[in-house]
Amino acid sequence: MSSNWKKDAFHAMNDVRSTQKLMEETFQKTYKVVMIRHGESTWNQENKFCGWFDAGLSEKGVDEAKAGGKALKKDGYLFDVAHTSMLQRAQNTLEIALGQTGQQNLPTQKTWRLNERHYGGLTGMNKAETAEKHGEEQVKIWRRSFDIPPPPMEGGHPYYDKITKDPRYASEPSQEEFPKFESLKLTIERTLPYWDNVIVPQIKSGKKILIAAHGNSLRGVVKHLDNLTNEQIMALNLPTGIPFVYTLDANMKPIKSMEFLGDEETVRKAIESVAAQGKAKKKETCATKIGINGFGRIGRLVLRASLQKGAQVVAINDPFVDLDYMVYMFKHDSTHFGFHRSGTKVSKSSSGDLIVGDQTIKVFCCKDPKDIPWAAAGAEYVVESTGVFTTTSAASAHLNG
Repeated sequence: MSSNWKKDAFHAMNDVRSTQKLMEETFQKTYKVVMIRHGESTWNQENKFCGWFDAGLSEKGVDEAKAGGKALKKDGYLFDVAHTSMLQRAQNTLEIALGQTGQQNLPTQKTWRLNERHYGGLTGMNKAETAEKHGEEQVKIWRRSFDIPPPPMEGGHPYYDKITKDPRYASEPSQEEFPKFESLKLTIERTLPYWDNVIVPQIKSGKKILIAAHGNSLRGVVKHLDNLTNEQIMALNLPTGIPFVYTLDANMKPIKSMEFLGDEETVRKAIESVAAQGKAKKKETCATKIGINGFGRIGRLVLRASLQKGAQVVAINDPFVDLDYMVYMFKHDSTHFGFHRSGTKVSKSSSGDLIVGDQTIKVFCCKDPKDIPWAAAGAEYVVESTGVFTTTSAASAHLNG
């Protein structure tokens, strides 16, 4: 045996330790990237399809940008470089927010690839009036369908020359790349190369990044990071002027996703306001009032479907699931995680009610259906979701409540 075996063993041991240390550092290394959708624009205020039209910020939008900057300052965020679009509403939001953090002169890269989705022939049209004319479902498809674009912007469109002949686009995009319309799919296809080839290398080099862009270009990045389905990204609403943070691992996979900087109530109201933009104005109608017995997987699906269809869930009964667990399950059950992430608030009140979105739901824990006070809660219909009371006579006991 070689007389140097101890020396060889020592070096081998050090090599193993070095490899282990490198692996630990790689796995433990995390990065943060902050994104912010521009503050409300004048065309947001007028509820118009804006897209590539260069609308400025409204007074509210300026205030939102200031508030976003204050939230960044409060949490101690400072940056090495910023990225934004070619449009002034995003650039001004960035400038105002950085003014609050004392980084007015931060190096900034501007690119058309972070522009808002091009709304084609819808550009300049009022969203509610368009919904009344074409129907809310058609407008929702144009606004939020993953791969169905709106009608193209042709040469006779009132904003065609203003957009296509803008000197900011003299060098890029090329004539072939310049869009006449875009679906979310097309928006992502021109946004992600910039994320992958420019932003990601900067993040991996250790630079602290702030991205100020638009609802759809940012939704494209979010879909990519969180691997959301087409349906989930359609339901995602990003509020204006509120920064959100992603914590990423060394492979650029989220450790923590979309942490909004700001109080929960402000974020919820902002998201609801964005979601309502494409709805036609209509008279108030009385929603169907529903009670749900059982909050297992079926009960949670009933609650989600009721909320999405506009019904009002007034009460839930489950003797085996307490309120804290109801909140936890509706937030973190894999079936409903995308729904919660779309901005719907899920919490409990101090009086023991379940709060989902803008609905406050009474919670009961009765074992016998006849003891559940459905009428007192205002329920008009009861959905039996336990799988226990499956006969007409057994389920009819609910009528006693």
